[in-house]
Amino acid sequence: MQRHRSALLLAAGAALITSGTTFLLGYLPRQYAAPTTFEETLALHENGAYMARLWINFIHVFLALAAYGAAAFVMRAKAPAAAAVGFVAFCFWSLAEALGLAINIWGVNGMW
Repeated sequence: MQRHRSALLLAAGAALITSGTTFLLGYLPRQYAAPTTFEETLALHENGAYMARLWINFIHVFLALAAYGAAAFVMRAKAPAAAAVGFVAFCFWSLAEALGLAINIWGVNGMW
């Protein structure tokens, strides 16, 4: 029972922080104008709000995965197959999302 309590606390903490990052992901794009030209797009790395949004989104992925993993850990007692399949699906989602964000951060910073 103690392991379930710890997993639930981890899930709750990660979900709480994830809700804060979700708010920021909706708020930060309103702090800058969308680029209208190719040159403005290339200059996005100079925009602090834009870069903060990318990095917050990158961290958001792993916080959400931690919450999903802790929930799957608790659910595995009642439905182990469903918990495992769900967690694997969230792992694929987080891998794809994190890879896309890493490429975006890398490309926007002009490192390519």
